[in-house]
Amino acid sequence: MFKLIKNSVYLLLIAVAFYLAIFFVLNQVRLRQWPVIYSLNTDLVIEGGNGYTRYRDYDETKKRDVIVMGS
Repeated sequence: MFKLIKNSVYLLLIAVAFYLAIFFVLNQVRLRQWPVIYSLNTDLVIEGGNGYTRYRDYDETKKRDVIVMGS
């Protein structure tokens, strides 16, 4: 039982290390003056992208239905 817990903790630590390493690399590597992570998602683009457009065009007077899905 102890071996299973020990191996699970090792696996979790390795997964977290890979996760952090990938984000570190994506933030350090530059592509056209911006970190590569910005080119992977249109919502993360500075001064633009889908998120900025949706925020700018939001109309408070319109009636909206909201569906929240998650785990």
